[in-house]
Amino acid sequence: MPIRPENRKLYAGGSPNSKEWKAIRAQILDRANHVCEGSPAWPDCRAVNYEPHPVTGSRVILTIAHMDHNPSNNDFDNLRALCQKCHLNYDAPHKKKMRAVRKYREEVTSILHRNISDNDQAEYFYCEVSIAAFNNQTIKDIVENGRGKEVVDFLNIYLDFK
Repeated sequence: MPIRPENRKLYAGGSPNSKEWKAIRAQILDRANHVCEGSPAWPDCRAVNYEPHPVTGSRVILTIAHMDHNPSNNDFDNLRALCQKCHLNYDAPHKKKMRAVRKYREEVTSILHRNISDNDQAEYFYCEVSIAAFNNQTIKDIVENGRGKEVVDFLNIYLDFK
């Protein structure tokens, strides 16, 4: 699975190529006996590392999945050895959400910088909107949580955000 550049430094040792991460990876593979530990979609998948996948026929390269999608959480209960099929399927909803959040952040950042001259205020708005977008919150949710009435007013004016 390709790792986004901004996430690489979050791995143990600061990189997925570090000695620390490689040691963790080896321990997880040993725990799994070098077979896929399965995902919610395919809990019984037991594809063997470096062998043809029983469903796809492609060569299996087991990867280590962060089940909470947080590359800095290396608790062994959070890590699972998965084949490509299980890992890609497991990550798909999260990746889709994160693509939407990144697109939304870019749009909001562009609007903020065009319409707010105070960089501190623009940064505050950006943070509030980013948190809301990541949590699938609406304007109503932001208001109900007591955060940023000025953010809500701004978004209503400039984004026609509902």
